[in-house]
Amino acid sequence: MSARPELLRQGAQRRGATCSIGFIATTLRPSEAGGGLAARLGISGPAGRTAVVLGPGESAPLPDGGSVRVIDIFASPDGTQTAAAIEVDEPREADAAPGSGARP
Repeated sequence: MSARPELLRQGAQRRGATCSIGFIATTLRPSEAGGGLAARLGISGPAGRTAVVLGPGESAPLPDGGSVRVIDIFASPDGTQTAAAIEVDEPREADAAPGSGARP
C-alpha cells in the first residue's frame, strides 16, 4: 500500500484499484461536533456504497483495506467551488482480497 496526496473537486470521482471515492458535498459542522468544514465522501466497492463525513486530519477505512484521509478542504470565497486534498492508502491490485472486484 502506498499513500499519495490527491486533489478532488466537489462532484468529481477517483477510481482506485479496489474502490471509487466521490466528493459529494462540503458541509459546515456545528460547534458541538468541532465546527469548521467537512467533506462528505461517497465510497463504493464490490460490497456496496457508503458515505462518510470527514474534516481535515480525519480518516475512514476503505472496503478492501486501507484508508482515505482528508488533508485539507478548500473553498472559494463565495462558496461555489470546493475541493478536498485527500490521501488514499489502498491495497495494490495484487494485494486486494480475492473476489474483491479489483481491476486486473
